[in-house]
Amino acid sequence: MPKQLTDRLKEALNVSPAFDNCFFHSYAAHLLANKLPLPKDLFTFKSILGAESPASKLQARFPNQEALFLFEEYAHRHHPEQAPLSPHFIVEKTLVLGFLMREWFATQLSQNVGIADNLQEDAIKYFKIYREYRWDEVDSSALLGGANGCLYAANQEFLEFFVCYDSSSDSSSNPRFAQYFREARDDTDKALAAYWQAEGYQNYFRLIANPRAKIAYNEVVPVIKMLGQSLTIYDSKEDGSDKDRATVYSYKGNEEIPEMEVKFNAEMGHYYLLKTDETESLLKEYELSFKQYTDDRAEVLNVAGNKENKDIAANTKPSLLLGATCPDGHLSKPAFTLLLDRVDHFQAFIQEHQRRQKQLEEQQHAQQLEEQRKLKEVQEKANHVINQYVEQIRAFPFQFDKSTTADLIEQQKQALFKQLGDIIRNKEDLTFALKTLNIGASPKIQEAISTKTQEINSAAQQQLTKVKLIEEQQLQKQLEEQQRIQKQLEEQQRIQKQLEEQRKLQEAQQKAEQVVNQYAEQIRAFPFQFDKLMTVELIEKQKNALLTQLGDIIRNKEDLTFALKTLNIGASPKIQEAISTKTQEINSAAQQQLTKVKLIEEQQLQKQLEEQQRIQKQLEEQRKLQEAQQKAEQVVNQYAEQIRAFPFQFDKSTTADLIEQQKQALIKQLEGIIRNKEDLTQALKTLNIGQSPKIQEAISTKTQAINSAAQQQLIKVKLIEEQQLQKQLEEQQRIQKQLEEQRKLQEAQQVVNQYAEQIRAFPFQFDKSTTADLIEQQKQALIKQLEDIIRNKEDLTQALKTLNIGQSPKIQEAISTKTQAINLAAQQQLSVVRRHEEEQQRIQKQVEEQELERRREEQHVERLLEEEQLPPSEEIRRQQFMTTELIRIDAALSTLREQISRVDQHHSPEAFNKADRLLLQLQRARNNYSTALNQQDVIISQASSTFKETCARLIDDAKPLLERDLGWGDYLTNLLKTIANAIIWVGSFGQRSSFFPLIRSESILAIENVEQRLELSQNPF
Repeated sequence: MPKQLTDRLKEALNVSPAFDNCFFHSYAAHLLANKLPLPKDLFTFKSILGAESPASKLQARFPNQEALFLFEEYAHRHHPEQAPLSPHFIVEKTLVLGFLMREWFATQLSQNVGIADNLQEDAIKYFKIYREYRWDEVDSSALLGGANGCLYAANQEFLEFFVCYDSSSDSSSNPRFAQYFREARDDTDKALAAYWQAEGYQNYFRLIANPRAKIAYNEVVPVIKMLGQSLTIYDSKEDGSDKDRATVYSYKGNEEIPEMEVKFNAEMGHYYLLKTDETESLLKEYELSFKQYTDDRAEVLNVAGNKENKDIAANTKPSLLLGATCPDGHLSKPAFTLLLDRVDHFQAFIQEHQRRQKQLEEQQHAQQLEEQRKLKEVQEKANHVINQYVEQIRAFPFQFDKSTTADLIEQQKQALFKQLGDIIRNKEDLTFALKTLNIGASPKIQEAISTKTQEINSAAQQQLTKVKLIEEQQLQKQLEEQQRIQKQLEEQQRIQKQLEEQRKLQEAQQKAEQVVNQYAEQIRAFPFQFDKLMTVELIEKQKNALLTQLGDIIRNKEDLTFALKTLNIGASPKIQEAISTKTQEINSAAQQQLTKVKLIEEQQLQKQLEEQQRIQKQLEEQRKLQEAQQKAEQVVNQYAEQIRAFPFQFDKSTTADLIEQQKQALIKQLEGIIRNKEDLTQALKTLNIGQSPKIQEAISTKTQAINSAAQQQLIKVKLIEEQQLQKQLEEQQRIQKQLEEQRKLQEAQQVVNQYAEQIRAFPFQFDKSTTADLIEQQKQALIKQLEDIIRNKEDLTQALKTLNIGQSPKIQEAISTKTQAINLAAQQQLSVVRRHEEEQQRIQKQVEEQELERRREEQHVERLLEEEQLPPSEEIRRQQFMTTELIRIDAALSTLREQISRVDQHHSPEAFNKADRLLLQLQRARNNYSTALNQQDVIISQASSTFKETCARLIDDAKPLLERDLGWGDYLTNLLKTIANAIIWVGSFGQRSSFFPLIRSESILAIENVEQRLELSQNPF
């Protein structure tokens, strides 16, 4: 049964946040767990960041997906006896794929102009919002830490120029940026659009491609849609009982691709991948492996000593790429460099292992060859011995010629068998050879003995058969002699009978020969002809009829059949030869007549073809003539059209003389259109005419038009001269009136601009509002003051009336922008106050618990003193003070350690590293303080004062960087306030005076907590 969404959200996989690639780690894990293909060009694409980008460097080491098996191969070769915690090494693979995926996504965005166009409208809007906030003196760091921080950071140089840009000023800090506004004629939207298309969106996508750049999900959604990947994002603050409420974003893509579901923590900017039944197994492996990474990382960061010691510790842990997950600054090199170093180490180790393996195999092969050679020599010697015995057996001599009876033959055979066995019986050299070859008996020897035994048996059998044959031959000769005499008598009788039969047969054959010769002669005389046949069909029909008649001469002839039977043949060669010869003659005559007919037909066809070619040639000549005439007609038409389209005007001719001069010049130009034009002369020649009526008509019409236009212009000039005097008078009166109206409009516009500027410069702050009610009251009071700026102002009312508008868009925009800024500042202050209250309550609770623990410890010491009935000597009181002080200090440092562990490490690694170093320095100061307290000659008050100064100096040194780690607060404004609010301890219990309420990051709050909790009071002695 599928799990409920609430359970799946609780069990969502926490992927590695390294390099801020958590979304891409999630996507890579989703593809691998579902056995989906990676983007086909992921390992070969050209990155938007160039050849030195992280992805490009990894592509050089991982040219294809199969190269990711590097981690499995290294683990197998390095520890073949040890089964890895994660057989698929999915954490390592997703760390590599995270870099490739991030730059691949950004490159796809940069190459898709449609995406840039779709983002343009929002980009222009946010650029203008940035300017409004900066005009309201909102610090840029606050904007860079907001929802659109990535967009602002990528284009910050241009945005700061945009904030300060003044179109009325000739000078500019950046001529390149100013050019966008000049070309747009100070149309802000056009200038911003031009910058966005030329530089802005590429800057934006390049920043997205950079590791550690915090990106929002809407910045990767366009590529997710392009891939057809269904995606649902849930809010980490929701438990999932209401799916619609928990869903932040949803997109349904290709149904054949499994959906990707993630949980998003907006505050940390971190993604968690939801599991399915299909991905549970591999993602469980990821979870176990990542826990190993987390444990190993904590151990490495706690290693004492220099960075090289931590490097060694990181490289000896089971987590293969552990160094790449540690914050920069803790180890000797940056995290990504450590990643490349480890990958290079794995490849070098595998190559070396392969080289050694190959060398070992070559050595083993050489050793095997040597052993085989030695064995072959021994076996060759053994085979040589066997071959000698085989040759001796094959050469064993024997004969049975002198054995003339069956008994003597059998005795001789048995004696030979015994001699043959004695050749190999009890022979030491043969026994050693068989042992060397590891065989009981030699097949060659057995075969030789078997062959020789068969030869002996065969020879004995032959001799026995020979003896018996001699005896039988003697009896047979006697019988044969009697039979020979009897046969001679019978043979003489048979020959005489045969001679008589042959004589009769010869007579019958002579008669039969005469019949055959008659039919052969008839066939040879068979007449035929083809002269009168003039078609192929008639020739073929005549030929077939003649061949049929030829066959009818001998078909079903009784006398011929009897003659052939008498000659004892199926067919007569003479008749067959005569038929064959006659058939050839018929076929030859038919073929000659057929050739003659075909020749006549070919001659007729040739004549027809020549006639067609002659007609075709005439048609081609006519076609060319028509084309030439058409081209000539086109030339004439072009000149006629050019004459008709001949432009002319008299608008600039303002006197009668100028009009006449212009008219004569135009007529001359008109005639020049056709004067001495070779193409026109050739066209008229082709058409066989002296002049073209079309051209003459066009010239005549255009000349009349020129004359008419000249006459009209002459009339118009005279009329204009009369009207100019009247217009000059009217124009002077109109200009005077316009100048007066413009002066009034400028004054009115100046009044409006002054009020708009007053609104934009309206100051406000919420720093002193420390509760929600005070913040709300302050906000309402500021909005009322803002509205009072323009309420019932007579000069503004008169100015709006002069401008003929009810309200000024500039003033309304300024009020709206300032109101938004007030609401935003109020909301930010409210969030700070709430977090501060929550943190104070938590800290107060911890203080009370630790104070209770301290009292219990003091009571325990007092009970021990009472049980021993000893007065509390100075030494015991000293030890009691030391124990209590160290317990409080350790508790405070433990609180700092807990607070820093909750800070988003990959959002601001520099601040995290600073806080981490501060913790180590405070721990070292605490150990020095403990050592000093254990020395009898040290004054506790001096040791406490030294420890106090050391801690104050370390905390003050860490504050500036931690003040701005998440972009909260105005660093430049609050720097002096931070110094002024330095650590001040009062009272014997180390109570701290309150700080000016600034916006603080979590790391600063943790440090101030330590300052409040760290009791560095003077020695009570």
